[in-house]
Amino acid sequence: MRRLVALMRSPILPILAALMVLAACGSAGTRAGGDAAAATPTRGGSMTVITAGGFNTWPNLDPVMPGTANAELRNSIFGELFHQGPGGEIQPSLASGFTKSTDGLTVTVELRPGLMFSDGTPLNADAAVWNMRRALDPATACPCASLFTVVGSVAADGPERVVLSLSQPYPPLIPAFVNTAMNWMGSPTAFEQAGAADFGQRPVGAGPFKVVSNQASQRLELERNPTYWEKDLPYLDRLVFQAAGSDESAYAAVQSSTADAVVGISSVDILTKAQAQLNVIPIPAIAAAQLQFNSLDPPLADPRARQALIYATDIQSLTDVIGKGLYKPTQSPTAEGGLFFQEEVPGTRTFDLAKASELVREIGGLHVKLGGFGAAQSQTLVTAEAIQAMWRKAGIETEISPEPLATLLENYRTGNWQVYLGFSGAIDPALRLGTDYFFHSKGPNSGVADPKLDALLDQAHSSDDPAVRQGLYSQAFQVINDEAYATFLYQTNGYYIARKSVIGLDQNAKWASWERVSSRGA
Repeated sequence: MRRLVALMRSPILPILAALMVLAACGSAGTRAGGDAAAATPTRGGSMTVITAGGFNTWPNLDPVMPGTANAELRNSIFGELFHQGPGGEIQPSLASGFTKSTDGLTVTVELRPGLMFSDGTPLNADAAVWNMRRALDPATACPCASLFTVVGSVAADGPERVVLSLSQPYPPLIPAFVNTAMNWMGSPTAFEQAGAADFGQRPVGAGPFKVVSNQASQRLELERNPTYWEKDLPYLDRLVFQAAGSDESAYAAVQSSTADAVVGISSVDILTKAQAQLNVIPIPAIAAAQLQFNSLDPPLADPRARQALIYATDIQSLTDVIGKGLYKPTQSPTAEGGLFFQEEVPGTRTFDLAKASELVREIGGLHVKLGGFGAAQSQTLVTAEAIQAMWRKAGIETEISPEPLATLLENYRTGNWQVYLGFSGAIDPALRLGTDYFFHSKGPNSGVADPKLDALLDQAHSSDDPAVRQGLYSQAFQVINDEAYATFLYQTNGYYIARKSVIGLDQNAKWASWERVSSRGA
């Protein structure tokens, strides 16, 4: 198992100290592997993983390039400086840990000694700096750059230390690495030899596997990287990711044993059916489905209108009928796979049709437009139609209005929206699509302007103490509930479907570490 050594030389506790098993001078632990870790892994062999839904395209594997490549593909090739484990816990991987200066303006990332890329070149501080500077360079237009605007410079300090200088303290810095180009290490030598275009198709990294062949968005073949830092991993000799055209074809591949596992199936019917003969393994959610209200304009500037919508929403029915038992309710904009998860918020309004009807009569009727999703999102559309039917019983008239992403974002910018059915959540609430994003007055997707809520979120964003941050977010969630700025429906768990022979996939983490997965055979 992977040893955890986090360096804690700074007198200020790192952001995740309460969530990592660490002592003041560093301590050892293990990366959790879930219940499946109890099974004895086998070495060798190959495995085919079908990617479906939002995971089935990878036009370019270069870490800095935009695209929808599943993080598990890039993690497998490039490795990770830091890994997101159960409960959002940040665990060192290629990095051995990090330290912060007393003023929070300097963060030092420590690399493990002797790291190598799969081409045999060293992954030292200079190579890591090359990767980070490339990610932050405006010329590369990396989507990750917006998460690191406080980073003023990146420099090597010896062979294994990377120093990031910040313009202001930024507690979510290390969580922000996860699933971005800042976390994935590519070989500078391979990039210079291949050029940007070829590197994007046949990249070289420091992960547990190396690329054998790649048909973009169709089939990616990987083999064991003998230079990987964990000498006993990966278990598999070969790992293949194969794209599927639909949930049905992905499921059929595993049923027929032409594939070993599937990631990305969203069809509740297929997931329910698969439980009879295959393993259906939950992926901890970091996002929560929400009904978000624009409280800045009529009719939802009136808190009674917002309350009526909440009282008219039968969340338990949605989870039972729409989710068929696969969705977990939540009362906050966080989920169990991220930091500062809070499942219940005191005083949360629950389904009360009589109260909803009373409020609608009191305000003289209510008509709202429900959007926030595209016409192609069939599962979300089904949920919207179920909510429309519920609200109708309370006398609420609802116009369902699917719209393309560009329109949705423009409507957020101009305030031209009323109710959006969507998702909030991030590994850290301060990051993109987290609580700040939707409920701070300066959030790009916010329908709220509440000085009290802003103050709580600002303090939570700037504190270095995890316990303090937990308390501040708890207060912020209470304000969101009390003022009826949104209602939260359920956590949006994903699922793997795998053959019974697959061992080690139940890792209780957002992204599986495929180096820890093996197969006991047919």
